[in-house]
Amino acid sequence: MEDKKKNPAIKKTMARLALVQYLYSCYLSDLKLSSLEATKFLNLYFDKDINIKDLKPCSKHFSKVFSYMQLFKEQAEEKLDSILMQRSFENNDPLIKSILVTAAVEKIGDEKLPPKVLLNEYTNIASSLYDKDHVGFINAALNDFVGRE
Repeated sequence: MEDKKKNPAIKKTMARLALVQYLYSCYLSDLKLSSLEATKFLNLYFDKDINIKDLKPCSKHFSKVFSYMQLFKEQAEEKLDSILMQRSFENNDPLIKSILVTAAVEKIGDEKLPPKVLLNEYTNIASSLYDKDHVGFINAALNDFVGRE
């Protein structure tokens, strides 16, 4: 019974991670956001042969946050740039940018999302990819961002 309760949260986390990876690939290749490409990315992200159901991203959450990304990406980048005055947003590592922007667009698009959930989710993603210093930087930037929202 407990596993069933965990699945939706894990699937949302996996959708967030997939979105971070999709945006990262866009930053690296200078591609524009494309719903067709995002859908292809999600389909490739986990093929049908994967046995672990918990690791499959929630396609509904992926689509919802992706729609926020299409609407609010520029706004999120501008707000993050003003927060990171000492360190221009454009000069950040593309993966850090991807984490910050994905979190920011999700918060802008879903005002009811508790800041604690947002911070926890994206800090956990960051901690699986970076050392403590980078995670601290991402956490501080997101904390400042949600404080201004």
